[in-house]
Amino acid sequence: MAGALQNAAPLLARHVTAARPAFAAVFDPLAGGIRAVQYVDFKLLALGADNQEQALERAFQYAEETGFLEPLLHGLLAMGGLDMEACLRAARPRQLAATPATRAPQGQTLTLEAWSQDMPDWIRMSDLSAGLMLARSRLCLIQVATERGVARGTGFLIGPQTVLTNFHVIQSLIDPQTGRALPDTARRISCHFEHGLGAGKETCQAVDDWLVAYSPMRPDALSAHDPYRDTPNPFAAEVPLDFCALRLLNAPGRRRGWYDLRDTGSIHHERDITFVVQHPADAEQHVGFGTGSRAFAAGSPYMEHHAPTATGSSGGLCLDHRLKPLALHYGAERDAAGTLRRNCATFLHRIVAVAPDIDQVQPAHDWLWRLDPLDGRLVIGRRATQQRVLHMVQNAERPILVIRGGTGSGKSFSCQIIRACMARDRVALVPLSARTLPTSAHQLAVEILTHAGVPPAAIATLPAGRPTDTSLAAWLHTQFLPQFQTLLHTHLHPMQRQLWLVLDDLEHIDIPQTDARELLDALYAAAPQMPCLRIVLIGLRQQPIGIDPDRVQLETLPAADSISLQELVDSLCALFTEHRIGVPMEEVTRHAQLALSLAQSLPWHGDWGGLATSHVPASPLTLLGRLSQLLQAVHAKVVPQWQN
Repeated sequence: MAGALQNAAPLLARHVTAARPAFAAVFDPLAGGIRAVQYVDFKLLALGADNQEQALERAFQYAEETGFLEPLLHGLLAMGGLDMEACLRAARPRQLAATPATRAPQGQTLTLEAWSQDMPDWIRMSDLSAGLMLARSRLCLIQVATERGVARGTGFLIGPQTVLTNFHVIQSLIDPQTGRALPDTARRISCHFEHGLGAGKETCQAVDDWLVAYSPMRPDALSAHDPYRDTPNPFAAEVPLDFCALRLLNAPGRRRGWYDLRDTGSIHHERDITFVVQHPADAEQHVGFGTGSRAFAAGSPYMEHHAPTATGSSGGLCLDHRLKPLALHYGAERDAAGTLRRNCATFLHRIVAVAPDIDQVQPAHDWLWRLDPLDGRLVIGRRATQQRVLHMVQNAERPILVIRGGTGSGKSFSCQIIRACMARDRVALVPLSARTLPTSAHQLAVEILTHAGVPPAAIATLPAGRPTDTSLAAWLHTQFLPQFQTLLHTHLHPMQRQLWLVLDDLEHIDIPQTDARELLDALYAAAPQMPCLRIVLIGLRQQPIGIDPDRVQLETLPAADSISLQELVDSLCALFTEHRIGVPMEEVTRHAQLALSLAQSLPWHGDWGGLATSHVPASPLTLLGRLSQLLQAVHAKVVPQWQN
């Protein structure tokens, strides 16, 4: 036995999938049973190890020397804690042929003789179905309107907003001399994602500034007169890789998931299967597969494969034997007679090596589906609010937002949405309530400046009161407000920060005509001239005083009992995506329908049999409130425990 597995400890250690406590739960009883007098547990063996893999290697070495390697492997395989298939592929051409491997359905033990050298060529059905389901959701048909018609190709999501395809699919929209996107070309790009099971498709458009990164085609693949033969290569240290990353509107990856280019697959053996998921000839998704994949040469960024492809397959997703992302298909090489020599692809790890920020998210094109990783509450809808807020961050032409809505519509929740949308180091958020607003302009200004982080010594320079011979309006506009503005600008401008003043409860309280009210009206009027100031008025029924109506945005929220099923589906999809759980869109829709129906049938009061996570409200919960608590109590807690 020791001879069959000589020096196998490092190999086995690299392919353990069990967490440290789970490994110890298998290892420790076996170690104690073999040498009860000289008991050495996993924790003791791991002392002084530089990393987890080294600790595991010591454990396997000890088990081999002591004589319980066989039951240790059996225990790990029975609990799914060791990836023996990957271990076998990595071990080729070594033979690990007499070690227990797994458990048969009847509970019998199989030995590794049943896992011959051919066994790694097999694919688990669970891996195959889960891998292709993820690919189905993340793959898209790309159509590009050109002067000669419509160019077509395939692409796939590599980030919440980013799709990867070939440069030559998109090149007609890129200036061959500068390598920049031609103006007004976003509307010419369409990405079509399938829902599956005949449920139609979702079409996504590109943002105006759509070009994220690219690398041109290899010049030897182009004719001498092709204008793109001399397109500049932004990554001079790397050969041309023929890729292009596009940014899409509405962050479809939040709903569909994406491939992490830092976690790619590999080729262990020429008999390993390579899958290519693609849209051949403008058709629906197809999968081609073949063996014999390998790098062009040692260290080459290019891979040859033999899965069938066709026109339209450019940009197809190459998956390895374990359905992990491997390469970006870009074309075929043929001999002089037109006979296919090999299909060609670019390794994904070489793409992310030259463009490490290729999947970076731009907040202006993102959407919020929950408040915070530590907060179980999902945000249902409110895309319009988020888009307005993010637009206001970048633009000062309409610096005031008025939010209206009925009781329970989520108006006050807007403050939390605004806070979650912001980069904390770029924005000072000042939440105020009309119920508790001070009456003094000086007190109100001090409260605002304190929230903005202005030092107390600077705040003390504000005029404390107006002279008796000066009117309030004159004093505010000639003395107090200019000093207030100067303090804000001096403190916020060097750090490029903004002050967001959020005033709530305005539908319940009419602010009396006090000094503080005069200061607020003056701030409304001055906001267009204060680049660092944004104002959100929640529940205000009338137009803000003293400002051009064209400088004010208005959002009216839907009724609390008017919930969009699609918005609920989007939030649940984002929850599944974050935990890397691939769920078909039709299944997520069923989850959403079930949650909505359950929320509609729940009582208006009570803790719902202990499901509620907060105190029982004094007033009846709206449908939106009941649904929010239900999702927080059930899905937000259960989904992280699910496995694909």
